[in-house]
Amino acid sequence: MKVRIIAIAALILAFTVSAGAQEKGGAAAREGVAAQDEVASVQESLPAAQDESGGVREDAVVPERAEFEKTYSVELGTGLPPFFMRYMPNSSVKKSLAQKGQEAIGDGAFYPVISLTGVMRTGLKTEFTATVSGSWCYNNLVQYPQFGTDPNGQPRYDLTKGLPAGRLASSPTFTLMVQYRHLWNPKNAFVLYSGVGFGFSSGLMAYRGNSVYPSFLPSLTPLAFRLGGQHFYGFAECTIGPVASYVHGGLGWRF
Repeated sequence: MKVRIIAIAALILAFTVSAGAQEKGGAAAREGVAAQDEVASVQESLPAAQDESGGVREDAVVPERAEFEKTYSVELGTGLPPFFMRYMPNSSVKKSLAQKGQEAIGDGAFYPVISLTGVMRTGLKTEFTATVSGSWCYNNLVQYPQFGTDPNGQPRYDLTKGLPAGRLASSPTFTLMVQYRHLWNPKNAFVLYSGVGFGFSSGLMAYRGNSVYPSFLPSLTPLAFRLGGQHFYGFAECTIGPVASYVHGGLGWRF
C-alpha cells in the first residue's frame, strides 16, 4: 500500500515539474517572437541604407559623428607693431632719460611684434584666446652737457647744446590680451573667423601721482583666416589692438 502511495506521489511531482517547464518555455518563445516582430517593424519603418547600386541612399539613416571636439592650440605670430608705438618712448622712459640729461628724438625704428597665443576651442564655432606679446622701439639719443646743479643738488643740463650720444634708446613694450573668436565655417580646412577682446600694454600706462595704472584697450579682428591640417596650420589676421595693428599672422599647432 505504501509503495503505491509513493509511486503515485512521484508521478504527480514529475507531471507538475514538466508542466512548469513547458509553461516557461512557451513564455520565452512568445517573448522571442514579440522581439522579432518589433525589430521587423523598426526595419520596415527605416529606409534601406543602400540603394540597388550599392551606394548610400540620401534618405538613409546613418549614425551621426560628433561635430565638435574640445581642443587646445598654441600660436606663434608676428606683425606690424601696435599703433601707439609711434608715440614711444612713453613718459616714464622720457623721465628716466631726462634725469641723465638725455632725450630720445626722431621717429624711431620699430621692430616687429613677437606674440604667443593660447587657444581653447569651447564650441563648434567658439574659441577663446590669451595672448602675450612684445614690441620694441629704438630712437636716436641726444646727450646734453651738464653745467651745474639746482638748489636740490640735482644736475642741470644745457638743452641748447645737445650732441648725439652714440647709441639708441630702447623702449620695449609688453602686452597681455584676451579675445573671443567666432568661426564662420569651422568644418572646412580654410576657416574664416572674427574676434573681439581687450588687453593692456606697458606702453600705455596711466600715471596718477606716484601710482601707475594699466590702460585697457579694445581689440578688434574683423576678418582673419587659417589654413592647415589636423595639427599644423598657418593664420593671418586683419586686426587692430594692443598686440598688433593692421596685419598679424604666424603658425599654430593644435593638440
